[in-house]
Amino acid sequence: MFSLKGKHALVTGGGRGIGRSIARGLLEQGAHVTIAGRTRDTLERACKELTNQYGGRMDWQICDVRDCESTAAMMRRVEESGEGLDILVNNAALHMAEPIESMDMERARVILDTNIMGLYGICRAALPMLKAGGRGKIINLTSIMGSQGRKGIGVYSATKAAISQITRVMAIEWAAYGIQVNGIAPGMIATDFTAAVQADDALSGYFRTRAPLGRLGTPDDCAACAAFLACDENSFMTGAIVTVDGGISIQV
Repeated sequence: MFSLKGKHALVTGGGRGIGRSIARGLLEQGAHVTIAGRTRDTLERACKELTNQYGGRMDWQICDVRDCESTAAMMRRVEESGEGLDILVNNAALHMAEPIESMDMERARVILDTNIMGLYGICRAALPMLKAGGRGKIINLTSIMGSQGRKGIGVYSATKAAISQITRVMAIEWAAYGIQVNGIAPGMIATDFTAAVQADDALSGYFRTRAPLGRLGTPDDCAACAAFLACDENSFMTGAIVTVDGGISIQV
């Protein structure tokens, strides 16, 4: 069960953190995994380390999701490989913790362009290949902060709320093509993305205490969820946002 042999998966932001763990999880299940990102050294290192440890086939593509031409060029290279595309994981994102009052328009626009328009552009560019296969899986990384309020992350939270809604609407519109679209909403996950929170004993302690499971999440927690969402056995689930947060968001 959950074998992904013969599948080709593309993971944006796949060189580190949650994206890298998802790429590893798909690789372990037998998928050919392509990771995409902006930094060549990070991508090359991830490919080398993961294939040395787990075997399988993995490669990388340079792509800045904010740049439509960069996205289109990457998709052309993927298409020219002749393997098609079965699984798309949209993980690339940018986070700047700053109050709405002090965040200027340019910084806000960079977050919006990366998190919302970047995901939108990748999905649109991948659609022809997914349609050609007659089926496919899209997995969008959102966040529990897309449905909860917390000071200092207004713009980031807005982008994650938008991603959740795009996921639902895309699931409805693209079901006719045999494409399932689901989301993963992580809570506090221990990555370099959240290093400042982890270094703050009071704040990290708050999240551990708040979570019924009593710990921070790990990238592997998200990877396990992604592997399930990507597999053929998951054939009747679409438009869902799966929360991976240790139970934080179910509490009042």
